[in-house]
Amino acid sequence: MRIGLEARTQRNAWMLLTVELRYIWENKNMNYKYKKKLKKLITLFAFIPLFFFSFGCAGMYGTVLPSNPIAFSSFPVTDSKNTTDKYYSIEYNGRIYVPFGTAKSILKKSDIDQCLGYLDHGTGPNNMHICTLIADPNNDFLVRVYGYDPTEKPAFYRASDTYHQQINIPTYIMDLGLDYWK
Repeated sequence: MRIGLEARTQRNAWMLLTVELRYIWENKNMNYKYKKKLKKLITLFAFIPLFFFSFGCAGMYGTVLPSNPIAFSSFPVTDSKNTTDKYYSIEYNGRIYVPFGTAKSILKKSDIDQCLGYLDHGTGPNNMHICTLIADPNNDFLVRVYGYDPTEKPAFYRASDTYHQQINIPTYIMDLGLDYWK
């Protein structure tokens, strides 16, 4: 019932807005310059959603699962310095990847090398894709992206065998400062 009320409220708000705009537009007593500014403003607001849709916000990453995707299962890894801290990690090519960070800046589709598979929660293939990065040829990092959801920030996993090593961290990765990596 709540969804129906929200939809009705949104529909009524749009109807009210269009009635108000029509009244302003057809009002003969309104200043010509004001009408012209209003027309530009309406045009601008009409093209904003189109702009975001065209330039990457709709289907931002667009990763596609390979024909034989890996079903990554997450498992807890305990921090050696603090045994109460657990990090849900994944394994790939014999290496354990522990959460490391998120995107500092926008991660572009061109930054993603290949989609390896999906993070399995027991429901089969889903939209949480695990991918490699072009800027990281050694696969020291993996990224979890939501294939077609621009609202979710990517999560980066770092290989645990790189602990206390100097490795190249791509510029778009922001270290979250997790205790595991200190």
